[in-house]
Amino acid sequence: MTLPEALEQVCAVLGSTSPSVADVERAASRAGFGDARVVATDDGILSHADLGLAEPVPVAVLREAFGEPAEPPRLHYDRPRSLIFRLANCAVIARVADGDEASEITLRRDV
Repeated sequence: MTLPEALEQVCAVLGSTSPSVADVERAASRAGFGDARVVATDDGILSHADLGLAEPVPVAVLREAFGEPAEPPRLHYDRPRSLIFRLANCAVIARVADGDEASEITLRRDV
């Protein structure tokens, strides 16, 4: 499974109707993410999932799969850049510290 396919698989669960933390963690594990931290609001609604990457991913892989990202301004000069790719039910937020490789990826639920 490629990284874009894995992200789409986890996004499908995260963006579904009332998923649980366990549902998203299970989907992330099946998709090959060794570490996934799912965050919910105080009322139990899932917000996002931080996905552990075994190694940095070239941004070109994400661009090829999801198109050109939006890049919000950085709030502080020494923080990684954020690139936001839009999927049907979520956003893929890639953090790029040096060069053109994503070192962290967050899936944000956008429904």
